Amino acid sequence: MNEKNSNRAIVRSISCPNCGAKLKTDSESGKVECEYCGSVLMLDDVPKKNVTVTKRSKLTLKIALAAIFTAIVFVLQFFVGSNIRLFGVFTISATLIPIVVGAALCGDLVGAWLGLVFGFVVLISGDAAPFLAFNPAATVLTVLLKGAAAGFVAGLIFRLLEKKNRTLAVFASAVAAPVVNTGIFLIACFLFFMEPVSAWATGAGYSNAVAYVFIGMAGINFIAELVFNVVLCPVILRIIDAARKSISKQ
Repeated sequence: MNEKNSNRAIVRSISCPNCGAKLKTDSESGKVECEYCGSVLMLDDVPKKNVTVTKRSKLTLKIALAAIFTAIVFVLQFFVGSNIRLFGVFTISATLIPIVVGAALCGDLVGAWLGLVFGFVVLISGDAAPFLAFNPAATVLTVLLKGAAAGFVAGLIFRLLEKKNRTLAVFASAVAAPVVNTGIFLIACFLFFMEPVSAWATGAGYSNAVAYVFIGMAGINFIAELVFNVVLCPVILRIIDAARKSISKQ
């Protein structure tokens, strides 16, 4: 095997020298086109520093990123998330932002893990105390499920849409996380918690429990979380992409 063929054999993923995006190829044609900026790169001209390291190194990097996002989710929810209240006793979570970003960068399984961490912190911080007092088992199931599902769906949507339109993938993921999170919460309220919800609705001056669930418990909180995600997730991903581009040029 000559030098050129050997070079092509080991190249599996490279960084685009123009935008920093990761380009995967098994091409025998000797070139690959960046789907993000349109640059065409000849594999024979790829510097050795651009050759992606082994699968083990990729896994190590993904684990490191997952650990970083896990810490961010824990700290953000425990010290900040439980203190943001715009309406009533229920908090607004900004923690969905690092969950979406982590899911986009590391995949849907990591997104699910980050959602589980989010749910765990909600349980230990006392944010779910009114529900735990009424039905502990249903509360634990609901809190963990809604967080894990939100992270998983966000990562899945990003992966499915990224190759077609990366901007659309980011916005769709940012929207999906709060929709899934709030949707499962609402379903759980009607399945498990209507008795205490009815009492809370009466105390808050609502004519019926359904209106209280959609407006008093979820409405304003959901809108705020949706705005946080849609506005900030694309910004954060742009910063990450810029950092990747800078590193690839070094």
